[in-house]
Parts: sequence; C-alpha cells; structure tokens
Amino acid sequence: MKNLQLVAASISGLVLTLVIGGCATSVPLTPVKSTDDFQTKVLDNQRPVVMLFYKQGCAPCAALQPTLKELAYEYKGRVVFAEYPLMSFVFIPNNAELRDRYEVAIYPTVVLFMNGLEKHRWVAEFGKAAYRKVLDEAIASPTTKLSTSTGKS
Repeated sequence: MKNLQLVAASISGLVLTLVIGGCATSVPLTPVKSTDDFQTKVLDNQRPVVMLFYKQGCAPCAALQPTLKELAYEYKGRVVFAEYPLMSFVFIPNNAELRDRYEVAIYPTVVLFMNGLEKHRWVAEFGKAAYRKVLDEAIASPTTKLSTSTGKS
C-alpha cells in the first residue's frame, strides 16, 4: 500500500510540474528586458511578434503563459512569442514608457506586432482559438492589413 502511495505522489508531482511549467514540447517565450531590447526583438523583427505584457505575480498572467507557450510551439519559425513584465510584484512599473505608449492598463495584455506596428490586441483573453484566428490570418498574408481589430479591444 505504501508503494502505491509513493507512485501516486510521484505521478501527482509530475502532473503538477507539467501543468505549472508547461509541457516538454512547449517553447519558452522570448524575454524582453528593456526598451532597447523591445525595439530589437519586437519592433524591428521581420516576423509577426506576439508580445505578452504582464505583471509579476499576477495569477491570470501566469495562467496565460502555458497557452502562449503552446501556441509558440505551434507557430515556431513563423511567429515570435515574447514577454515583458511591465509591473513588479510590489506595483512598481518596470517600464512606464512602454506601459504608457501601448496604454496597458489591464494584465495580461497581449499585442500582435507586425513590421513594428500594433495590429491586434487581446486583453485578458485565454482561449487559443481567439489567438489562432488572428495569427493564421497574419501569417497567411503578412503584408496586408488584418481584417480583425487593429486597435485596442
């Protein structure tokens, strides 16, 4: 009976690790660390970039990250997925300039950038289908304007 309990505990720990850390096939989000880094990795990027603006310690932000990692795996090589914490654990802005420039007031906010311009915004959106719809359109014809919202939702 004790061996069965040990096996159950081990499996539970493994499942919890996979849920929290994402599955082994997920792709990590590219970290953006500064305004200059944002310019290089996001605005100057030739591929579409899905940018997660989040607050450190935000439960909804943490809940969204595995979804974005799974999407990053699905769109690997076609779309860049990046993340930038705009607010620290103690509500101190990490980069007020970027927060103000992109009018990020709710976390998590995810923005699709193409050729340095904001093309779509998701605010507290957790469903993969909503992301896939916009991303499929974006990579199908990256030089045309998306028919979906290009402003803030």
